[in-house]
Amino acid sequence: MARVQLIEFNEKQYQESWWKWLVMIGTHSPNTLDETLTKLSKKGKIDG
Repeated sequence: MARVQLIEFNEKQYQESWWKWLVMIGTHSPNTLDETLTKLSKKGKIDG
């Protein structure tokens, strides 16, 4: 049970760091952020 919770926590932590990274990139280059989100949504990684 503890192992499952640990995995879920790690996934949540990864997602948060991933979005922070996307935002950081986006603040410097909005076009890059838009392109990244478009590519991810096409691959089905995120809902878009």
